Amino acid sequence: MKPRRVVAAVSLVTLLGCQSFQSFTPGPPPPDLDAKEVRVHSLDGSRAVLDSPRREGTRLIGTTDGSHREIALDSIAGFEVKKVSVPRTALLVGGIVLMVYSGLYVIGCYASVENC
Repeated sequence: MKPRRVVAAVSLVTLLGCQSFQSFTPGPPPPDLDAKEVRVHSLDGSRAVLDSPRREGTRLIGTTDGSHREIALDSIAGFEVKKVSVPRTALLVGGIVLMVYSGLYVIGCYASVENC
């Protein structure tokens, strides 16, 4: 496999695998919300994840599992935005680098005449 493809695959896994909902914010989302996914906490205790959310008037509109969904802003207790988690990403990248280094070290030990 070409090195560029390996780097691209690791980058894709890193970005997709290291996302999480972060920073619970009380109240409804702001009008200028710029997020691909939002977890909405309702006043009744229920939660819903909206894809491609946007505010229109007094409603938050998005999709849930491919279905259109609208939630009244006055029924929202708070929300979380899905973002890349820097600590998780750093841990994953560090783990990958450590595994590659260890693998190369072991291969080098078996390939050399001297013991490691």
